[in-house]
Amino acid sequence: MAESSVLRAESYQKIFDALNTAEQVQQMTEATMRGEVYGTSGFHHEISKLISRATKLTAHDGDRKSEDYRNQAG
Repeated sequence: MAESSVLRAESYQKIFDALNTAEQVQQMTEATMRGEVYGTSGFHHEISKLISRATKLTAHDGDRKSEDYRNQAG
């Protein structure tokens, strides 16, 4: 942990400097337009448990007897 507030602020800023924000904005926009949650697979799993529904769109033509199909919403 940084020793001063200035060093902490610089370290925090470096996190954002390393991100490809243009790409992430595009990904967020696309997810929003599709009605999906934007985030990691772990985040999707946690959110799907909270809202009791799928957080990503899936193909409608699945094997309805498969484990993956039945557990889409967590």
